[in-house]
Amino acid sequence: MITVRELFEACIEYELTNARVYASFMIRLGVDDERAAQFWEEMSSEEWDHYIILNFGRSLCERAGMMSEPARNVKSETLEKLNALVSQSEERAAEGGYTLKEAFQIAIALESSEVDYLFLNLIRVIRQAISRLGEYHLEKRIQEASGDMRHHLDSLVAAIRRLGNDPELVREARDAFSAAPAR
Repeated sequence: MITVRELFEACIEYELTNARVYASFMIRLGVDDERAAQFWEEMSSEEWDHYIILNFGRSLCERAGMMSEPARNVKSETLEKLNALVSQSEERAAEGGYTLKEAFQIAIALESSEVDYLFLNLIRVIRQAISRLGEYHLEKRIQEASGDMRHHLDSLVAAIRRLGNDPELVREARDAFSAAPAR
């Protein structure tokens, strides 16, 4: 059984790692193309925002006494698989020597994984904490966070189209996102 605490710990690490991976892409690929630098910086910032929201939500859930509760619909195998994917992505980004297309492929793998599904799962838990604590004024920020997920994927597809000029990679991204766990 995965607890809410364990899910927060894992997801916080995933979001932080994704932010670092995208920042690496910005630094290395931005040398050749300012548009690529700007895109990867935006992707990194969005992951950083997710990290901040999860830290904020974790403190709410701690105050609401929810951290030892089971995380519904989350299996330890899922976390193990995501640990491997995120770790491999970070290692590849640190190695350097990748092309823009390879960076996009790494981003597609990360964004079509269950990381966002788990993030949205935690958003539901945070909403429960808000309800338990009666702090409804915090709901708007949480709604904005879950609404940004679709924009995040759409901006990746748009960047592949605009910067990568690779229709096959655009199709690959769309297929991966449509097959991804329910958001």
